[in-house]
Amino acid sequence: MTVVKPTTSTDLPRTTKSSGRVKVKTPLKYDVLLGRRSSCWKHFGNMALRDAVDSYFDVYEKSKLRVEKTMIIADIVNEIQEKGGRFLKKDDQEEWYVADKKISIEKVGHIIRDKRAVMRQQIKRKSLCEQQKQGEIVDEYKTSCSDKTSGNGASGSISMRLRYEHSSNKIDKLTRQHKLLLEEANESLKNTSVVLTQLEETRQALANEICNSIAIPTVNNAAA
Repeated sequence: MTVVKPTTSTDLPRTTKSSGRVKVKTPLKYDVLLGRRSSCWKHFGNMALRDAVDSYFDVYEKSKLRVEKTMIIADIVNEIQEKGGRFLKKDDQEEWYVADKKISIEKVGHIIRDKRAVMRQQIKRKSLCEQQKQGEIVDEYKTSCSDKTSGNGASGSISMRLRYEHSSNKIDKLTRQHKLLLEEANESLKNTSVVLTQLEETRQALANEICNSIAIPTVNNAAA
């Protein structure tokens, strides 16, 4: 004869009260498990909490007042609770119990601080990568300049030869221009000399004419 064990009241509910705490036998899907175990990290409720923190994070960081930040944390806790989730913690007997509101808020604040630290590390790592990349570019540029200056390698020799040819062509062009200017200056000097000679001849002729015009009346008076 098979004896059927009767179902007791303790087998039906998921929670029981003991020493003022609400104990939980089996965590639900949206419950947040407080602890450092990997099973807590991978629990669905914990992942939902991290998603909620992500959605509120930007608003939290832009808030200046402490009361605003506290209200945002309370909104995150309420969002989990509205989905039926509870913040559960284990006691000394390794039994789950519902944590109070203060512990729930501390848990959310801890997640926000962890996220901020991770983001700072990512920004720092990105900055270091950019600095390293810039350093590599500068080193490459210095090496290229050194090769061009010393003429080492095929590229350096070609670059030096091209620069030499360019400089030679420029010097030849300037030399030709200078020569033309000198010729124009000499021609101008010759023209100036001719003009000066003509001016001197004209001046001498004018002087003679003036002397003649003055001397003629003197001679006439003497004859009279």
